[in-house]
Amino acid sequence: MENLLENIEIFLNTNVSEPSLIVDEEGNVFKRNSLFENRFGESIDFLFDIFSQEDAEKVAHTLLRMGDEPVTVEVSLHTNIGEGKYLLKISPVTGDAKRYFIISFSPLENSMERNVRFRYLAEEPEEFIEDARIIELLNKIKSNYPFTIIGKNIVQNEANKLSGYFWIKDAERKYVLVNKKYAEYLGAKPSSVEGLPESEFLPPHIEKMLANTDAYILETGNATIIEGLGKQFLPPGEAIIEFPLLDIDDNVIAIVGLSYRRGDERKEKSEAEQNENENLINESVEMYDEILRQFPEPIFIYDVENLRFLEVNKAALDLYGYTREEFLGMDLTDLYAPEDIQSLIESGTNGKSKYGGPWRQKRKDGSSVIVQISRIPIEYEGRAAHMSVIKDLTSKTELDKKIQLYKAAFENSGDAILITDMHGFVKYSNDNFAKYFGFPKSDVEQSTFLSFVADEDRGNVNKAVFQSPIPDVKTMEIKIKKSDGELLPAKVISSPIFDFEDKVERYVLIIKPIFSESRTGVITETTTRGIDPGFLSNLFHELLTPLNVIIGFVQELSESIQNPTEDQREAIQIIKENQKVLMQTMDTAVEYSLLEQNMIELSPKEITFVDLLEHLENSTKKISDSNEVVLSYGKISSSLKFVTDRQKFLTFLVQILHFAITMTRESKIFLSANYVDNEKFYVGIKDTKNGISEDLFKNLNSVFKDDENNIRRNFGLSRFTVRLVKKLLNILKAEYTGLPSEDSPNEFALIFPLRLEVSEKEEETIAEEKPREEEKTEEIKEIPEEEKPEEKEIPEKSVPSTTSKKTLDMSKLSCLYLEDQIDSQILFRAQMKELNSIEFATSLEKALPLLKSKKFDFILMDINLQGEYNGLDALKIIRQMPGYENIPIIAVTAYVVPGAAEKFIQAGFNEFITKPLLREKIIGALEKVFS
Repeated sequence: MENLLENIEIFLNTNVSEPSLIVDEEGNVFKRNSLFENRFGESIDFLFDIFSQEDAEKVAHTLLRMGDEPVTVEVSLHTNIGEGKYLLKISPVTGDAKRYFIISFSPLENSMERNVRFRYLAEEPEEFIEDARIIELLNKIKSNYPFTIIGKNIVQNEANKLSGYFWIKDAERKYVLVNKKYAEYLGAKPSSVEGLPESEFLPPHIEKMLANTDAYILETGNATIIEGLGKQFLPPGEAIIEFPLLDIDDNVIAIVGLSYRRGDERKEKSEAEQNENENLINESVEMYDEILRQFPEPIFIYDVENLRFLEVNKAALDLYGYTREEFLGMDLTDLYAPEDIQSLIESGTNGKSKYGGPWRQKRKDGSSVIVQISRIPIEYEGRAAHMSVIKDLTSKTELDKKIQLYKAAFENSGDAILITDMHGFVKYSNDNFAKYFGFPKSDVEQSTFLSFVADEDRGNVNKAVFQSPIPDVKTMEIKIKKSDGELLPAKVISSPIFDFEDKVERYVLIIKPIFSESRTGVITETTTRGIDPGFLSNLFHELLTPLNVIIGFVQELSESIQNPTEDQREAIQIIKENQKVLMQTMDTAVEYSLLEQNMIELSPKEITFVDLLEHLENSTKKISDSNEVVLSYGKISSSLKFVTDRQKFLTFLVQILHFAITMTRESKIFLSANYVDNEKFYVGIKDTKNGISEDLFKNLNSVFKDDENNIRRNFGLSRFTVRLVKKLLNILKAEYTGLPSEDSPNEFALIFPLRLEVSEKEEETIAEEKPREEEKTEEIKEIPEEEKPEEKEIPEKSVPSTTSKKTLDMSKLSCLYLEDQIDSQILFRAQMKELNSIEFATSLEKALPLLKSKKFDFILMDINLQGEYNGLDALKIIRQMPGYENIPIIAVTAYVVPGAAEKFIQAGFNEFITKPLLREKIIGALEKVFS
């Protein structure tokens, strides 16, 4: 602060021509300039010592109520060199969190009143005022007084442009309007002066003279010039002019005053100058017209005086909805509702190019538009104008409102809500998740959603949401872990959020806890008879893991026998056959349980039936050979096309053919396919050329009607296989019947829709093609039996030389195997003992130290792991670690459903292996990833 006071003292001594000092709010004197010391001495340390008691109170009161603007106070001084009248000019200074004041002392000459000269004029002001701007302003005042809001704003703007004082007083001498220059002298803002009497602001001697002058004007209606008021009020050479405003009865209703320097004469322009200005005006108009035409944002130009529009561009017409003729017939106030006119008044003072607002305007149809306005003062066709550039904020404002609504819903919802990234890592959570499940909010927002899901539900949630090929809204009931380890049932609704490329960027998870009756008094869960499909799915997985280990070690033992006996070979063959049957049964059971849980989604595509024949042959060859039944063909339409889920359709049809081959007593099964009508097609089965046997028709019907135990007892069919077929019948919207009739069947027919119904989102991914009418009229071709070869001769393939294929050297490869079953780890070590090194981890958490400390050539990843992360989570995390971006990672699981392999590859795995991990499977996968 000391530096500040010293700098002010230097300023007072070098730039101020009057005695001055610096005091604090208590009146203590800190600095004086030399003029003050010469005039009043150096002994004055307290300001109020030099005033009378009345003036000391006046000055003290002034200091206490001062704002940021300078003020003046008239006082009488009592000093060691005599008395005198002075005008104090007080200016505030703030520093070091304390207020100080610079006070200058201007003597009031006793002879001032004798030097004041008055001139009383009967003529109009226009006759002796030569400044065109002042004359134009006076004319506007005469035509607009008493003022409207708009008219007053126009006059205020023009008065602010004057270099001298300007005011308007009513007949009671209260200020109606003052310009900025005069308001600065009064020590206030223009708006704070309005409505107050002149006597509250002016020094008494000035106010007294103006009061006498105003009385003369009010009585006579004549104008007055006052000269010689002194430099404390006016710069040298300036005078005050006051003149009346009269009503229609010549009564004085207001007094206009202004400071004026005589001799400011207008210069007549030469003809050449006028022509040059006209050219400049024309050029400026052309320039503005080009700006309007080229600029993409809405722009209009309006006259500052009357606010009428002078020009507008197309973007503005589109925004407000008017034609060009309509718009140019309006003024600026037409864009505002009556209640918004005040915002127009306030915006009129903005003469800058910076955007101001926002403000509300209205369109032609009455709707509102929220805008920001950049107003640029210009001259257009010789008139003072504003060019306004408009920024439409309507959409942004509406978006901000929606965001506020969504935020309020997010924070105040009764449900727990999480927002995750596309991989399931929680980015935001509301307070209810912590309330219901007990985890601190900071911990929730650093974890994956799957880490809070019960172990048995994690795989299902991952497949249904984060790994779903068709991201849409999903609803599921799962169990969620609480902080104390308890599992709380909850209904979870997941909704994907897409980015600008229509790719999933976020998931919103709405979690509705399902409380028991003891907690809420209302039972919200219902129980159903039978075994829960989710329980079955997990049970199968638990069974598959030890079975896979048993199968793996059986193979290891059988291959270790160098010269097996005949009985041993037979035993090994029986084990292998039962192994295949067991695995098929388990896979069927798993697929059935997933279908029951709606965990397998439909993927309809257009299919041509004849394209399926080779697959059907290959899939039924083994059972055909074992039952000595040949698959042959009846009438099949070569043009038959339909839309369905290919994998599920083939699974269903292959199982039906297995049933037919197992049940028939004939040597052949004939397959046919054709259109039923414009909406359906059928697939027919019979066991003779001329029709279906009574036994086969009855047996196939029994699959869908009889008890599962009877079917198993009569035909040896797995209960899960029968249940799977029944489930697929419903999923594929199929029916079974006899053709041409149920009473007199020629073949057992399965009738399917030509187009399988799906959700709207799935519908978008399916081609819109339907079989054309002309295709349906094509001749149905019967594939003769003799054209179907009983056996296909496969030409011998040349064996590549050892130099043409790179041999994989296992002894140089190191492996990390993430597997939560110790037995499976031991089996893998026995199968792959020639690897250079093998490390095991039961969870990602235990694998991370190994990944950071060692370098592996490939990684095997079981999908089900211990800990908080499953194999898919672990894959994403490992891929982000330095050095592991391109390391081969192979997925391993105990069972696989149709289409799962493709999903695992799409998720980022290099290859996919099903258990049991037999040596040939592992080597085959490694040869693929290292080829």
